[in-house]
Amino acid sequence: MPSLTEGWAAAYFGALVTVLVFAVGLQGLVYQVLVPDDLRVVVHRHREGFTPTYIASTIGLSAILFIWLLHPGDQSVGGSWQSFLGAAVITISLGATVLYCMALTRRCNRPAVVDRLFREATQAGIRQLHEPAVADLAYLGQHGAAGAEKDLVLHTLSKLADLVQADPAYAGSELEDIVAAVTETLLSDEHPGSDANFISGAAILAKVIRQSADRRMKDCPDVAVALRSATRLAVHAVRRQSDAVVFSFFNLGEQRSIMLYSIGIESVDAKRFRLAMAALSKLESAAKPANSYEPYLAGLLARFWASGESARNEAGKALRRLSAIDRDAFARSAEYHQSRGDFETSDAIRALIADHWP
Repeated sequence: MPSLTEGWAAAYFGALVTVLVFAVGLQGLVYQVLVPDDLRVVVHRHREGFTPTYIASTIGLSAILFIWLLHPGDQSVGGSWQSFLGAAVITISLGATVLYCMALTRRCNRPAVVDRLFREATQAGIRQLHEPAVADLAYLGQHGAAGAEKDLVLHTLSKLADLVQADPAYAGSELEDIVAAVTETLLSDEHPGSDANFISGAAILAKVIRQSADRRMKDCPDVAVALRSATRLAVHAVRRQSDAVVFSFFNLGEQRSIMLYSIGIESVDAKRFRLAMAALSKLESAAKPANSYEPYLAGLLARFWASGESARNEAGKALRRLSAIDRDAFARSAEYHQSRGDFETSDAIRALIADHWP
C-alpha cells in the first residue's frame, strides 16, 4: 500500500470518525427513543449492553479495510474490483448496524424482557428461584404503566408461584419474594395499579393461600405473608380504588379477622359505609358462637357506634344479634386494643359500654 499523504490521512480520519459516530449514534438513538427507561435498566443489569461495542468495533475495522482497499496507488483504482469490494464491505457493515438496531428494539420490548426474566428465574430449579431475576420483575412491575404492562408482570409472577407450589418439594416458605413483587407492582408511588391490576393481584394471593391449604399447609409462612400483603393492599384499595377491588379481598379476610377489621376501620374513616357494613357482616359470620371474646368485631362495632346516628343504628342491630358478646367481653376487647396502641378504638369501645350498658 503506498504511503499516505497528509491530505489522504485527514480524509481517512474524517471518514472513520463519521462512520463510527453513525454506527454508535444510531444504536444509542434507537435505544434511548424506543426502549423505555425501566427496560434499559434491566437490560443493562443483565449485561446485554456489550453487543453495541462489538458492532462499533466491527464498523471500525470495516472502515479501515475500506480505506486500505481504496487508497490510491500509482495507478487509478476507480472502477476496479477493489472499489466494489470496499463499497460492499462498508455497505454491508452499515446495513448490519441498521438490522441490529431493529433486532434491538424487538429484543428489548417488554414481553421479550419479561419472558427472559421468567426463564432466568427458573433456570436453577423451581426451589431455587434466581432472586435477581425476581427482583427485576418487581422493578418492571413498579415502573410499568397501569393496565397491560403491570398485568404482564403479574401474570408472570403468578406462573412462578404456580410452578413453585406444584413442586413436590415445596415446603411452604419459598414465595416471600414473589408476594413482595406482587405488592410492589400494585403499590408503586409513581405508577399505581389500576382496578383490574388490583383484582389480578388479589387472585394471585388467593391462589397462593388456596393451594397451600390444598397441601395442608394453611399455617405455613407463605400463607402468612400472602395475608399480610392482602391486608395492606385491601386497606390501600379502600382509600383509592373502587368498591369492586375491595370486595375482591373479602374472601381472603375470612381467614384473618384483623384483615376484615382493618378494611372496616379504614372504610369507616373514609365514610365508605357500604364497605364497612360488608366487613362487619363478614366479622359477624366469622365469630364463634361459643367464644364471647371477639376483639376485632367489638372494635369495629364501637367505631360504628361513634360514627353518627345511622351507623349507630346498624351497630345496635348487630349487638342484638350477638347476645354472646356481653359487657365483660367488650371491656376485655377495650384492654386488648389499648395494649396494641389503638387508643381510638379502645376509647370507642368504652364509650359504647357506657351507652349500651349504663
